[in-house]
Formats: sequence, C-alpha cells, structure tokens
Amino acid sequence: MGSVMMSANTVLMTALVGHLFTLEDVGKFTLSLTTSQVLYAIGLFGLNDQQMTDYGHRYAFADYLRVKIFSTVLAAVACAVFLLVSRPDSQTTLYTVLLTGFMLVNAVAELYQSLYFQNNRLDLSGKSLFFRYLASTAAFAVIIFWKRSIFYAILIMLVVNLAFSVWWSRYVRYFQRKEVSEKEAGRRLLKEGTVLCLCLLGSLLLINAPRYLLRYYYDDTLQGIYSLLFMPTYAVSLAAQFLFKPFLFSYKEAMGQSRQHFWSLLKKHLLIIAGLALVAGAGAWLLGPFALRLLFGQDISAYRNWMFAFLLSGGILASNQLLYYLMILAEKRTAILSGYVAAIAVMLASGAFFIPRFEIGGVWICFTAGQAVLIVKYLFEIRRLPLSRFRDSNAE
Repeated sequence: MGSVMMSANTVLMTALVGHLFTLEDVGKFTLSLTTSQVLYAIGLFGLNDQQMTDYGHRYAFADYLRVKIFSTVLAAVACAVFLLVSRPDSQTTLYTVLLTGFMLVNAVAELYQSLYFQNNRLDLSGKSLFFRYLASTAAFAVIIFWKRSIFYAILIMLVVNLAFSVWWSRYVRYFQRKEVSEKEAGRRLLKEGTVLCLCLLGSLLLINAPRYLLRYYYDDTLQGIYSLLFMPTYAVSLAAQFLFKPFLFSYKEAMGQSRQHFWSLLKKHLLIIAGLALVAGAGAWLLGPFALRLLFGQDISAYRNWMFAFLLSGGILASNQLLYYLMILAEKRTAILSGYVAAIAVMLASGAFFIPRFEIGGVWICFTAGQAVLIVKYLFEIRRLPLSRFRDSNAE
C-alpha cells in the first residue's frame, strides 16, 4: 500500500492543481515536480536498493547514514546549480526549491524504511511509507483548497512530511546491529552508491527526458497536457512495484537454489504486469477522458488514443523496474548503467526527430523506444548470468 500511496501523491497533487489552476500552472508545477524527482535520485544515491537487498549485512547502518548525509547535501547543491543555470521564472523556482526539500526529506526517510525492509519487517516499511505520503498529501489538499496557493500547499506538505518522518524513525534502534563501521567499508559503499546513483538518475532521465524535450520545442500548455496523459502510466508502474517488491527475497533465494524457480517467478510477474497494462490501457481508452476531466478538471479527450498507447508502454516501464531490482541482486551495476546510457541515447535521438513533427505522438515514440532498448538489455544480461548463481535442484 505504501507504493500505491506514493504514486497517488503525485496523481492527487497534479489533480488538485489541474482543478484549481490553468494548464500553464499544471505545466510549471509538474516540471518542478519532475526536477525534484531527479534530485531525489541524487539524495537516494541508489542506496535504498542496496540497503533493502543487503540481507547479509555487508555494511553497517552507520555506513549508510554517512553516505546519506553526503548525498543529501549533494542534491541540495545540485538544485542550486540547476536553478542558476536554467533560470526559470520565480514561481517555478519556488516550487522547485520546496518540492526538492520535500523529496530530500523522503530520501532521508528511506534510510530507516530500507532498514525495516532489510530486516523483513515489510509491515513497518510499508506503513511508514504509506502514512508519510498520506499525511503529506492530505496537508497539500487542505491548504490548496483553503489558501488557493500552490506555494503554501507545498510548504505545509513539506513540514508535515518532516514531522511524520521523525515519528516513524523511532523504531530504528530496534534493528541496529552491534556492527563496527570501518572507513574502508564506507569508501566501498560510496563507490557502489555512485554507480547506483548514476543508474537511478538514468532511470529518471529515461522517464523524464521527453518532458524536457517537449518544453524545449513547445510551451507550458502542451507540457501540462503531456503531464496529465503520462500520470496514469506512472501511477500504474508504481503500483506494479507493490506486486513484486515483497518477492525480492524470494528472487534472492531462487538465485542460489534453482534456475527453473527463478524464471518461473519472473515470467509470472512479467505476465501480471503485462495484464495490468492491458487492463489499464483498455480502461483508459474507454473511460480515460471522463476520468481525467473528473480528476484534473481538464479536457484532453482528443488524446484518447495516445493515453492508451502510453499505458501499454507503461507495462514495459514497470517490467524494467522489476528487472532493475533483479540486476541489483545479481550485482550487475555496470550493465545497468550501460543500459541506461544506450536507452537515453536512443530516446534523445528519436525525440529530437519525432517530437517537433508529431508533438505528443513523438513523445510516445521516443519514450517507448528508450524503454524497449532497456528491457532488451536487462533480459540479455539476466540470461547471461553464470551458472554458479543457480544450483538446479536436479543437479544436486
């Protein structure tokens, strides 16, 4: 439920802005939100995935904490540099600063949330994520209706999120082991985290690069239309994580036991994700324009077919997220990074060609092309995992 609430936060915030403000305001808000999510990746530094799957406790909690402090400061500096270089208008600047603050609080909260997950307390991990986002979203909704101000809504949401993050961190002491933190271990973690951070940045750039290309060629109004079209796709991909994240430990066990069980589990989840994308796509084609008008207060019925297409491509996005975690478990970080480099290159090249010619259609083409390159790379690498990672039961 935590992943669902996390995806709902983005959807509901955009819905409220869409209902109460113009498409131009939606474009400014969603662009700021996108930028803050990219900076969130720097704040995470890829260590949430590393920590969650560190079942053997290779690193002490203190090691993760030190790198988290470094990554949070780095993200704040990156935010300042981005604003100085891009020089957006005053509204977009304020939104970006506050939303980045909100995301960096979440990045720090991931430290203890991942600790709970690492110790198989999925209940605490899920509840902390769920209630943080529930309270923050509720605060945003109340203030934006009361004050009719995006600025004050984000500000209060940030304060509430900070308060709930402190509250849910109180369980950390029950899971801290008596481990000795060594400088060498911290350096290794920083090195591994750098690769994972670049991978996470690659993931977000792969999702959001079309948005920046669209802004380069067109105005904030078309940016707002694209944001509303893509929102269901992103929500479905985040909701899909709720299906497979609880099975990550099962995948880890399967890697050391049986190739057949591993592939059986993977095929099942990929089929479920494909089915979810098809159902969501069909539902969007039938009810999407009405639902988006109801949710966001904007009429984008002319883009019904593209909504369906984006949701189908969202199935590839969700599958890539599952395969990403499996690549982390298999310690194929360099392969992940090279996959993102190739996918982003294809996306930018196709986007530069198709977006000026087909607007939203061009965005779909470049987004799908990038995701297709990545899924091919992931499946190729997983197929090439050495036999030593699997001990087939019939061979024992």
